[in-house]
Amino acid sequence: MFEQFGNYRDIKWHACAAGQAIGMNDKIQTSPNLELFRLEYFKDLRRQPGIDKTRTYEIMLIDNRSKTNIFIDGPDNLIDRMIERLPYYKDKTWVEIQNMNLEKDTLTCQNVFSELCDPWISDNFEMKPLIPGKEIPELDIEKADQICAECKNYKFKGM
Repeated sequence: MFEQFGNYRDIKWHACAAGQAIGMNDKIQTSPNLELFRLEYFKDLRRQPGIDKTRTYEIMLIDNRSKTNIFIDGPDNLIDRMIERLPYYKDKTWVEIQNMNLEKDTLTCQNVFSELCDPWISDNFEMKPLIPGKEIPELDIEKADQICAECKNYKFKGM
């Protein structure tokens, strides 16, 4: 019933046709249309009052044009990162949303090189003038990304 979300095996999704008001000569859509889906808005179902705590879904993605809703379930840390990024995916297709990167790294951090950034990153990635004949220092991007992944000051900067 659920399908895997992008490269994240812990996140699952399920699409269904949205509830519809039917008037004369309207056709009822009975299956989801992922080809025409474009994100209009989303809801964090964990924060909704009166929702049954035994629910399966964490997020609901909504598109009224394609009359499709997509429900997403996964661990809270990944769902939190997805919610942080979803505002930047407004009017994007389902393929673009499903390929979303949820990693915390130096390229996506708004606080990189600020006073909130880890001093190791600032010291090692500081732009210093190159001296002719001297070896160019190698940057340890993997270590920097690991520091960002564990940083409490990480803030997604958008696309």
